[in-house]
Amino acid sequence: MENHERQEIWVKRELENVEMRLRFIDEEVERLPEGKLLYLQHGKYRRLARTVQVDGKRKVDYLTSIEKRGIAQGLFRKELLMAEAKILRKNKAALEGLGKKYVEPSHENIIKALPLKLQELSSKL
Repeated sequence: MENHERQEIWVKRELENVEMRLRFIDEEVERLPEGKLLYLQHGKYRRLARTVQVDGKRKVDYLTSIEKRGIAQGLFRKELLMAEAKILRKNKAALEGLGKKYVEPSHENIIKALPLKLQELSSKL
């Protein structure tokens, strides 16, 4: 198996892994609490809160009570997953680009990389 074929197989496998992980993240994010996590500072005190859209307006809900600790943990997990998804999307684009940009260093491709005058000369030498 040539190096190029191994690379194509690796790129394809990595793309499948990235796409599978992105689907898993999307499914898990949907199950997590609505909103975004905030870590607000009021004077010398810091408080956890979340923002949600209610009737087109932003509402802040403080998560200071023990009962709401699960919401804070869920929102933090959501932020982690969304950060991972952002990295995975960049990796997916890079892998797709790698598959398109990779050129096998075969004799024919090397000749094509030469200036036109030298390409003509290569057939004569």
